[in-house]
Amino acid sequence: MSRSRRHTPIRGVAGDSDKWDKVRAHRQLRVAERAALAAGDFDQLPDEKTFGDPWASNKDGKLRIEEAAPDTWDQDEWTAARRKWLAK
Repeated sequence: MSRSRRHTPIRGVAGDSDKWDKVRAHRQLRVAERAALAAGDFDQLPDEKTFGDPWASNKDGKLRIEEAAPDTWDQDEWTAARRKWLAK
């Protein structure tokens, strides 16, 4: 896989992944579902959207790689950074 590369030049901004935010939200959902089922309240199960606010997650959206480069970079710095960002 040393030659694999990203085909779409889009990266996340200001964070690595939303994985841990999603894990935490799903854990909260499962705890609330178990509590509702233990109480016998089958009609009032919690909604998935109640837990895990996407606006409060670690990653702050996505951005095209061409728009992410600072204006002060020269062509060599930009080429090296682009090659690194497009690698999987």
